[in-house]
Amino acid sequence: MKIFSLSISIISIFFLTACASSIKVENNEVGNSVELTEKEFRIAFVSERDGQSDIYSMKSDGSGVVRLTNDAAIDSSPVWSPDRTQLAYFSYVEDVNGIERSKIIIINADGTGRRQLFDRPLGELSPAWSPDGKQILYTGRLIYLASVDGRSDEILFTDPNFDILQVPTWSPDGQQIAFVALAASGDEIRIMAKDGSGVRTLTNGYFPAWSPDGQKIAFQLFKDEQYDIFVINVDGSDLQQLTNEPGNDVCPDWSPDGDHIVFASNRDKNAEIYIMNADGSNQIRLTNSPQEDSFPAWWK
Repeated sequence: MKIFSLSISIISIFFLTACASSIKVENNEVGNSVELTEKEFRIAFVSERDGQSDIYSMKSDGSGVVRLTNDAAIDSSPVWSPDRTQLAYFSYVEDVNGIERSKIIIINADGTGRRQLFDRPLGELSPAWSPDGKQILYTGRLIYLASVDGRSDEILFTDPNFDILQVPTWSPDGQQIAFVALAASGDEIRIMAKDGSGVRTLTNGYFPAWSPDGQKIAFQLFKDEQYDIFVINVDGSDLQQLTNEPGNDVCPDWSPDGDHIVFASNRDKNAEIYIMNADGSNQIRLTNSPQEDSFPAWWK
């Protein structure tokens, strides 16, 4: 199964040290050379470059690619822990009856220490680490909240209209949660308080990502027969389209300083990881694998 096809099917079905400097993107997989002023944090992503869907990480200039998982299961949607020592992702695990179900897995940043967090019978998708590092949101039609140690696991929010809920993500201060509801009117990005109260619809779209200052949300939207990256203020004002190349641009995530956005795109006929300025300018490709690269997540 192609990684980019997996990302689209999730959309449509239901789903190492930091150093401050001015760096030049060069000697990466595509040979680009452009000035970027930012902190050097790693980006986790999903790739089929070694024949199966695994988790990798790379520097934010596209160099230093490291493979973190190596199993026959489909691994997807990595997210970093706030202390940058671990990653959570979901993987398809075969149960005692030979049925594959998606399960939340946690590994160390170097790929060691793999453990399955818990085991709901219907599967688990889209983990999201809380800013304090103690809890993980995930979905399996509803929105669940679990402790990282696996000792607690509860339903946080059920939609009153029984809409399928997907891709939850915490605000940087941990006080709000953005998520997607597959509603009759289309995919809706909604925001609620951390306890599940005060739900409001922000906009149509998918895969919300909070800016580091908590003031904006980047997301993907299907418009004019393709997915593009948009950004909107959390109060619903100032909607802006950032990408408009032929092909699908999906899975945005912000750099730690808020100056850049990483995303996946198949604009060059194969899904790769790209980076752009937060205003949509200076879009460059970071990877150039014969197989697909997707689901980038910036090391915060």
